[in-house]
Amino acid sequence: MNPYSKLEVGDIITDRYRVVRQLGQGGMGVVYEAEHVALKRRVALKVLLSDRTENELLVARFIQEARAAASIGHPGIVEVFDLGEDEKSGETFIAMELLEGEELHARIKREGQLPLDFVLRVGIELADAVAAAHEHG
Repeated sequence: MNPYSKLEVGDIITDRYRVVRQLGQGGMGVVYEAEHVALKRRVALKVLLSDRTENELLVARFIQEARAAASIGHPGIVEVFDLGEDEKSGETFIAMELLEGEELHARIKREGQLPLDFVLRVGIELADAVAAAHEHG
């Protein structure tokens, strides 16, 4: 069990999402791979860390993050499907698209200096996504 989250592999959240495995952890949350029970759709489930749920400002920030991402609708910004709180565990969560791929720092570590055309393409896509986010406040 993760000391910062009450969830374990196999747990069902809000009768909709079954936790498959932990993918990572950041300053505010733990991210799990989960599956929508009825639709059999794989999602990323970001759960607010248990020790953060007492702080109303952090909970509001977490909810605002989900709403902001959901409102943008840009291919460079993760799609948010759901937001809620599990009644049984009390965990606040965001269900979003599960992205497959490699972190940029891992690719740089593996390959060293990246080709200029790749770096430019990533930079342009990143700038486009940031511009879309700014347009939506």
